Amino acid sequence: MTLSRKTELTVGLDAFSVRTELLGDELPVIESRILCGSEEVYRTETDVQELMPLSEHRLRISQWIDTQHQTVVKRLREGSLTVLTIAYQGEEALEARLEFALTNVRGKNRYCGL
Repeated sequence: MTLSRKTELTVGLDAFSVRTELLGDELPVIESRILCGSEEVYRTETDVQELMPLSEHRLRISQWIDTQHQTVVKRLREGSLTVLTIAYQGEEALEARLEFALTNVRGKNRYCGL
């Protein structure tokens, strides 16, 4: 029984790798990460401390990993999961720079009496 899952998929023009696995011994979590190339574009965690000791709950943990992984993959395919691809990050950065520039222009205009 493996305690990790991996799926490769393409959504639109972007290729993604989705990986879900059990991490940590003291504070265990099930973590799902989505990579676009080498960039992490999404991450979510589920605390599984209630299943301590982990060795006694391997089947249940494996089921949780499967469920979380399938949910993340499904939401990515449906487009209901917001991921920050490089193009999306570029748009956000451009919007932030534009807003910053507009704020500065407004601020300067206010001091110039415009």
